[in-house]
Amino acid sequence: MSCGICGKSVGAGQGAKAVFCTSCTEDLKAEGVPVDWATKQYLATRLQSTLQTLQQRYQRLRAQSAAGSGASAVASKPSKEQVPKNPKGAATGSAAAAAAAGASSLGKHWEGRGGHRRRKPLTPEQQIQLDSLYSDLQLPYVDILVNSADQNGFGDLINGLHTGRLLHQGTGWRIVATSNHSQFDTMLSSFPWVSKVQEVGWSPDISLETPAATTTEGDLAVSEYSYRVGRALDVFTRQSGLGDGEIGIMINKELRAPIPLAELKLSDAEKSDAEKSDAEKSTKALCDFLRKYHQGCRFFFGYGAGQKSKARYDLLLDRVVFDVGIKNAIVLPVNHNLMEQGGAGGKGRRNKASYIGEYCRTRGLRVLEVEKNKWFSVSTLIQDDRTTKVVAMEPGAVIPYSVMQKLWRAADRSFTIAEGDQSFGEAISAGIPMAYQLWPDGKGIIHKQALFDNFVKRSGGGDVAEFIRVCANYPDGGVDVRQRDWIIERCNDRDFLRRYVNSMDLIASNHDIQGRLQCFVKRHWLRNNRARLLGINSDLGALVGEIVELEDRGEFDLVVALTRKMVAMYRAVIFDFNVKQGVLDKSPGSVAKRAAAVKDALNPGPGGAAGALTHPPVATGTFNPELLNLISDYERTDVLPAMGPMGAAGASPAAEAAAAAAAGAAPVGVSAAAAAGVASPSGKQGAPS
Repeated sequence: MSCGICGKSVGAGQGAKAVFCTSCTEDLKAEGVPVDWATKQYLATRLQSTLQTLQQRYQRLRAQSAAGSGASAVASKPSKEQVPKNPKGAATGSAAAAAAAGASSLGKHWEGRGGHRRRKPLTPEQQIQLDSLYSDLQLPYVDILVNSADQNGFGDLINGLHTGRLLHQGTGWRIVATSNHSQFDTMLSSFPWVSKVQEVGWSPDISLETPAATTTEGDLAVSEYSYRVGRALDVFTRQSGLGDGEIGIMINKELRAPIPLAELKLSDAEKSDAEKSDAEKSTKALCDFLRKYHQGCRFFFGYGAGQKSKARYDLLLDRVVFDVGIKNAIVLPVNHNLMEQGGAGGKGRRNKASYIGEYCRTRGLRVLEVEKNKWFSVSTLIQDDRTTKVVAMEPGAVIPYSVMQKLWRAADRSFTIAEGDQSFGEAISAGIPMAYQLWPDGKGIIHKQALFDNFVKRSGGGDVAEFIRVCANYPDGGVDVRQRDWIIERCNDRDFLRRYVNSMDLIASNHDIQGRLQCFVKRHWLRNNRARLLGINSDLGALVGEIVELEDRGEFDLVVALTRKMVAMYRAVIFDFNVKQGVLDKSPGSVAKRAAAVKDALNPGPGGAAGALTHPPVATGTFNPELLNLISDYERTDVLPAMGPMGAAGASPAAEAAAAAAAGAAPVGVSAAAAAGVASPSGKQGAPS
């Protein structure tokens, strides 16, 4: 038998099923092309060629029959899908090139006469694996538009802004966010990494909608945690969550570091009432409450759980009120403003009965309302000699997201409640034992049941998984004393709390969405620029186009091999192209800061970086890879905030970057630029403060 690539005889020692000679087999392995895959494709090609020959013969016979005995007919032209009968004809150059050349048609199988079908689409797991292959690409200049629509709550708005932060950190990408939410500006102030400014003529490199699973072709979408809606998952969509084929959840590691309630600072410098926004006024009111009552109190904080079901809110109060080891406590479930209930579903405006009054009546407690204003009310629950102060938000009260992060850090580490995606990820980040809110959606389906099941699965089993399940089954409107006491016992068990924290650490480490989210964007940036890459490097452009075509046909194994080759061989070319595009091709308004950094690096002033450059400055437009790296490192010191919280510590991105550098944790670009002595626009050396 002859080798399917070079035509030489296949050695007898290679086995009866071998279709490539020893030399070509080694070439395939060296190029990263799976031999088994190449063998299948070669055999499929031979079969396809045979079927085409038979089809053409059949068509000629039909034509001759139709024309009468002895008549001749011209054979029909081969279809565009036809491939050479001998695949060796396409095998020029390396073995990998031969396999790639034949792949565009080898992946199709004939179905009947003259037709073909495509391979099965890539699975979500395969799409995620392909995304990960782009992790080593450095793309300093990517402009991204993130959109989140108002879905009758703050969760989706925060999801979009949080997505923008995760895309920016570690990359320096420019993120512009949009939303029709009425509190967009209020929440945007907590995200210094994200902008809403769009200059005239500005257009994003990537558009991403979250949380959603529907978007226009070519734009990207990331759906909410484990919740399938809209179109089926494909190359443009990703599912967030903890399940297989999902890309993870949003983790903020700094929430793990607690701060004492007495040191909690929620508001900035004092302003007059006329100068304060509603969010600032409500934050000031909350700060006043906590400052007044915090002395000697444990602070229990959670999110929501009450507007759709009382079970989790009842559990939060039961866990605190009936723990004999707690003498004084403050309970604040943010977003729970139904302290009064009545009417249909507890949302009516007339004949209201106090929720706290009803709770105390069923539990045998005394209640005393201490204070109330436009934004919050505080009720004191009396149980023997113990007191629990419950702080409730009034309708219209809004707490900025940066304040929420501080409250998470000040929260008691033994118990919390969560509702939706953001609080779920924050409770895991903080490592606090969580009761997660589930409720029917009106059609008998339990909202976020898949997320909950995956949460239990990832928790590691044992009493941690049991705790999560028991909390989820806590009765709505009643009390199960045995369940309540068991939960309180776990919350006071240091060994259990340690096991719970360890489980959350594993989830946070293995299912952090940030890296996969950035790889998702990098892959599509390259896909979107494949036409322009042809003009920069024809081999690279053709390779990217081939990869895209193979992705669309589901040729997973070959896509993996060719993508690895592409990243390894052309990483510097892609970086160079990205920098040129970012610095030269964007509208002047959007790159003013970038241009200043480049100009300063190319034309250093007195005492600047001239001595650090190993080659003389060059004119803008004639770029050198070493200089491009220097420019990138230099600029990142000015625009890249350190990895950190959502302003939880009250520090600016620049201050956080300085702190990270002092701790030895600054990004590579910071230390590289400082070591090179690159001057800032002000003429000072090192990273700008």
